[in-house]
This record gives sequence, structure tokens and C-alpha cells, in this order.
Amino acid sequence: MLLIKNLQAVVTQNSDHQIIQDGAILVEKDKIADIGQSTKLEKKYAKLKKKIIDGRGKVAIPGLINMHTHAAMTLLRGFADDMPFKAWLEQKIWPAEAKFSPADIYSGTKLACDEMLASGTATFNNMYWQAGPELRAIKESALRDFMGLPIMDIGPMDFGPNYVVKTYKQFKSKVSDKIKIVLAPHAIYTVSEKTLIWCKKFADDNNLLLHIHLSETEEEVKNCLKKHRCRLPDLQFEIGFGCNAAWKAVESGRKRGAGHGRAGFKQQSGYVRRNEIGRVDS
Repeated sequence: MLLIKNLQAVVTQNSDHQIIQDGAILVEKDKIADIGQSTKLEKKYAKLKKKIIDGRGKVAIPGLINMHTHAAMTLLRGFADDMPFKAWLEQKIWPAEAKFSPADIYSGTKLACDEMLASGTATFNNMYWQAGPELRAIKESALRDFMGLPIMDIGPMDFGPNYVVKTYKQFKSKVSDKIKIVLAPHAIYTVSEKTLIWCKKFADDNNLLLHIHLSETEEEVKNCLKKHRCRLPDLQFEIGFGCNAAWKAVESGRKRGAGHGRAGFKQQSGYVRRNEIGRVDS
């Protein structure tokens, strides 16, 4: 048992978003068992054997959540910069990723997990291939993860329904209460509409969440408007699932309960203009 006391403040995620001044946190078996004011918790648990950490001058906040990651791609940091998205992806990233070994994916994922822990991120929503080395790295890190099984049936990589079913059966018994499997159809331009519909049914049948790229670039949005006469979130919701959307899709996604990654640092495709759209709770 661990008691962290004398914290300048404890920021909570209760319905009132309460901030407890001079706070304390009690941890038991790697889980938060109680929070409150230091004097009250010290008195309440005075007779219990515990390790005590003085948090004086520190603020405790809930673990951060990264809504969209490709963890192993930390190995490609600084690779192929300053390129248009389509050329960057098809000419540089996909060929480089095709050469990744299981050891590469383990190392890249482990590095990403270490960096997330160092910056206060406790949960992440990942999308990558080769689930075995990815899962090993995540378990070693003790982070919470939504482990996305990639789906692509258009383009150079073939991760269709057969691959997904086989991989899901292989790993569904190896995850834990902290690591959940989700389906991750890559994008509308790499997954056929037939397969997207299949994804929705498979997810429903197995109680899985869905994770997808959506509205990443202006070109993608314009192509969807031209072909389907609607924006991508509306097209995806017609099929039946939520989205990981850029800022123009926030309001559409919010009405339907979608979580989203609000900015992509690599491609600098924009950021969420919160003053224009108001508060958004993912």
C-alpha cells in the first residue's frame, strides 16, 4: 500500500471535475483506492502498513490519453519530412515499414511506451501490424492500450477480413483488463466499402471498438464530397461507426459519440480551433 500525501492539488475526473487542495492518493495493489485531503486520509489509514511519499509542491493529474498512435513508428521519427501526404505515405513510409522485423516493432513500441510514461500518458489508442511484438512491449510498460488490428484491402498491404479473424483468434485470450483489442480499418482510401461494412458487423459481434483515420487532409475531404456528396464522418456513420477525425468533423462526430485525435504533428494538417467549436469531450 502506498500513500502519496501533501500534494498541492489532486485533479479529479469526477462529474464536477473537483480539484482537491492539499490532497492525497492511496494506492493499493497498483490501483487507486482512495483520494481526499491529506489530513483525512492520513487519519483514515493511520493503522495500515504503507509506504509514504511526500508530494509537497507537486500536482497529481489523471493520466493523459493519446487517442491515435502508431507506436512503432517512433523508429521513423525524422524520416521523410516535408513531403505531401500521399507521396510521404506511399513512396516512403509504406516501403520502410515493409522492412520492419518483429524486433523492430517491439523496440519502436517499447520506446513509444517509455516516452508516454515519461510525459504522463497512461492510455493510448494504437494502430499497427504484427500484434505479437507490440503486445509484448505494451505488457512490459504496464500502460493501458487499445490495440488496433489493421485492416487494408486496397493498396500494397493485404490485411483483409481473413487476416483480422485469424489475428483476433490468436490474441484475444492474451490481452488483459488493461489491454483491449479494437478493429482498425486504415482509411476510406485503403479499405473498400464492403470491408468497412464487414468491420462494423465483426466489431458488433465481438463487442469491439473501431479506430480509423478520417479527414486527415483537405484532399481526402474534397474527394469524399465529390464522390459521396457528404463529409467523411457522415459517410462513415451511414456505414455505422465512429471516427478519428480532423477538426472540421468534430461537431458531426460529437453528436454521434465519437472520440478523435485532435492534431497530427507529423503532417501539420491543422489543429482544433476550440474557440470556434467550444468544449469537446472525447
